[in-house]
Order: sequence, then structure tokens, then C-alpha cells
Amino acid sequence: MEDVDVTIVGGGPVGLVLASFLAAEGVKVVVLEKEDDVISSPRAAVYLNWVLPDLERAGLLEGMMREGFLDRVGFTIHLGARNEKINIPLDTLVEDGFPYPFNINMGQHILERIGLERLAELPNARVQFATEVTGVADHGDHAEVTAVHDGQAQTIRSSFVVGADGARSFVRSAIGAKLDGFTWDDRFVAANLQFDFDRLGFNPNNLYVHPTNGCVIARLDKNGLWRYTYQEDGSLPEETVSDRILDRLAALIGPDEAKKAKVVDFNPYRMHQRVATTMRNGRILLAGDAAHITNPTGGMGLTSGLYDDILLQEILLAILRGDADLDALDYYATDRVEKFTQIASAGATALKTMVFDTRDVDEQSRGLQPQREASKSPDLQRQFIAATDQLRSEPFAARSTV
Repeated sequence: MEDVDVTIVGGGPVGLVLASFLAAEGVKVVVLEKEDDVISSPRAAVYLNWVLPDLERAGLLEGMMREGFLDRVGFTIHLGARNEKINIPLDTLVEDGFPYPFNINMGQHILERIGLERLAELPNARVQFATEVTGVADHGDHAEVTAVHDGQAQTIRSSFVVGADGARSFVRSAIGAKLDGFTWDDRFVAANLQFDFDRLGFNPNNLYVHPTNGCVIARLDKNGLWRYTYQEDGSLPEETVSDRILDRLAALIGPDEAKKAKVVDFNPYRMHQRVATTMRNGRILLAGDAAHITNPTGGMGLTSGLYDDILLQEILLAILRGDADLDALDYYATDRVEKFTQIASAGATALKTMVFDTRDVDEQSRGLQPQREASKSPDLQRQFIAATDQLRSEPFAARSTV
């Protein structure tokens, strides 16, 4: 039997970032991942400015800045039917002395590679791929995970277990939690394209609002790789998604331009607005998509998971150091559900409705009036940019001193 401080089930970005936070503070961590290696299919792509100082503390930001595309422009909203562009620039972050006045764009798999490199530097961290977790149990004074790796059964005993194992979480099922909410009828298709969107007037991050061609377009690197995400009828056959990608692009930019695009990779998926019925069972906790799922419009999915990590690592460290008791985890379990439901899920739903589902152009235009006004006012720009950080929970230490 192996003994560690924290066992993390799931080697995606939320699990690896949490492990990086903890291991950097001397916590003994093991990460168990069922896949054989990092999956490179298109998933999350934008890392928003407010979480960058936290990712620096975890030892990940240097690699992200090296590998990713630094967007210093901010999100641009296009009212496509009227050829209007609305930009809320990040200039106020510069004026206010924020250390990282940009977003970072790159594929989720690159962050995972950076996380693996970081953890390999720390002697108290271990990541084990090709591991099927078969059981999770809370024993009051510790928790245990049973798993199979290379055909061999293993048991890991730890102070805490964190399920960061995605939307189909084994850990969530093991603690008896369900996902409350609903699934959209539509399907999203995230396609990585080699194409010069710059030439057509797109900035690095774009929400394209249109009655029929709504989409999200984001630059992924310095070499012309872009993410094009659109919505289609969920009843269309998934096996023929690849046949439709360039046709959808042609409807947006014209057939002659679409012929110049090369599809590098794509990922079709259904969208959900769901949250776990419980985030905690004793010493076993959920984080990221294992705990809550949202459609990705506006980047609220992975961003919510990273904010989970920020609070959870603080509380776990406090308990392990004897500065807090187990009841501190109740704050994590309740506040992260509240932040997800009231801010992330509500915001992503509103953005999806605006970008993809609103058919009347006048209604689209009226809906964009707050952004239009903010584009002209530095004070309103500050409010819009700061809105993302409303997903941050109040630090546990601040609450405990009140």
C-alpha cells in the first residue's frame, strides 16, 4: 500500500494544476489517469487574465507564456449581420498595473504537458497514466483508492482524494452524487483550422453573433492555427461531422476562402448545464467537470475548474498543516456550487443564447448594448474585465479571521 497526502483521480488540467499547487508546497501527491497519454483533441483553449497570477504560483505560467499565444486585445464581439465589431480592450489592466494584461490561448493538451513537466521537477509528486480506478472509500481518518495499473491491483491511502476525472467521473458516482441540470439539444463542433483569420478582420478571441452562423473563433498559436467552434443540430449524424465543417465555414466566410482552410483536428460534443448534487463525502471531493459542466461559450468551463483548484488547494494545505479542521471543506463544497450556478453557468448560458440562438438581428443588437457602451468607457471596461474574477471564492483564510 502506498501512502500520500492527496490522491487526485484525473490527469486533465484541473487535476494537474491542483497537483502543481500542492506539490509546490511540499505536499505528497499522486495523480492517477486512466488514459495512456495526454489527449490532443480540441477542448478548452483560452486562459483568462485573472487566473494567471495563480498559475504563476503553481509554477505553470512561464511555460504557458512560452507555448501559448498572448492575446493583448481581449474578446471582440461581432454583430455579423451588421458588420459591427465591439471590442472591450485590456488596456485598463495595463493602466492599473496588473502584472499579466493578456489572455493566453493554446490547446488544453499543451497546458497538460506543461503540468506534467512541472510535476516531474518535484520529488513529492507522481503522475501515473493507464490506471483504472476501481474503488474510492472514506474511512474517517483517511481515504483509500483502489486501482489497476499494468494488470496489477494497487491501493493508495491518503488524507484526501479529489475526483477531477471529468464529466463521466467515477469518483462522483462512487460518492453517490448525480449531475443535476439539463443537456442542450444542440451539438458543438470544435475544429482546429490552419487558416489566416487575421486577414479577414478577426482578432485573437472572437464571439461572432449571427442568426445562422454564430461561432467562436480563437487564435491558438503564432503559426496560423485557429479554433473555430460552431453549433449544429444535435440530430445530425455525428459520424459525418467532418464532412460538414468546411461547408459551415463557407457559410461564414464564403466558399472561396473556405477552400484555403485545412482541418487539423476536430471534436464534436454535446453541451450541458449541470452540477453535482454533492461536492464532498468526508475526505473525498470533486473538482472541475466532475463537479459541474457548462457549455464553453466565454470560456467558463475550465475557468470554473481552475477557480475550484485555487480555493481547494488553500483549504487542503490549511488542514494538512493543522490550521483548519475538516469542516473547512464544507465552505469549498457550498461556495463552489454557488459560484458555478450563479455566475459560470448563468453567464455561459446567456452568451450561448446570444451568439448561437438569437435569430432577430434587432434583438441581438439590443443585447449587445452594454458591451457597446463599455467599449467606449474605461470604467465600464474595468467592470466587464473584472466580472470573470467574480468566479473566485473568498479565500478561506479571510473568512476564518472574521
